[in-house]
Formats: sequence, structure tokens, C-alpha cells
Amino acid sequence: DDMVTNMRVRFLPKHLRKGKMTIETLGIRKEFQSNGMGGELVTFAKNVSREKGFLILHAYSFFEYNTIKFYAKHGFTELYKTKSYSGHPYYCFEIKL
Repeated sequence: DDMVTNMRVRFLPKHLRKGKMTIETLGIRKEFQSNGMGGELVTFAKNVSREKGFLILHAYSFFEYNTIKFYAKHGFTELYKTKSYSGHPYYCFEIKL
């Protein structure tokens, strides 16, 4: 697999989104982490969100990826960490655009 990065930004259906855009998946292969790629992807998601008229950007991350400092560095605050998906607990982060 030659993929270095992976990001999935999801536009929720109009009746659910309420002005929010979501980073559903953001992944950087381990050997390419800590070189700014993740930050560039977050900046891209912020810019697209603003261009589309969204007021809030959410990001979700499983506990095991330990992303609290990463998202805080990029201006996000932690909303909650009590949800789970397929038995894996995750964080929800938010930034107002």
C-alpha cells in the first residue's frame, strides 16, 4: 500500500448537519507522522468547511490513537469521549470556524 495519508470529510444530510462539517477519518502512516501532513489536512478541511458555509468542524478519533494534543494544537476542543463505535471508544472534537 503506497498511501501515505487518508482523510474522509463527510457532509451530513441537511436535516442532520445543522451547520457542521465532520472529519470522520484522518490517518497518516506511522513513518510519515510528525512532519505536518496531518495539520495540512486539517487546514484543508477547515478551508473547505468555511467555503461551503459551515460554522463548525467536528473531528472524531478513537482513544487508541491518542490525538488530544494534535487536535488541541489545531484549535479544537474536546466535546466528549463517552461514545463508542463497534466497541471502540472515541473522542469528539470541535472547532468553531
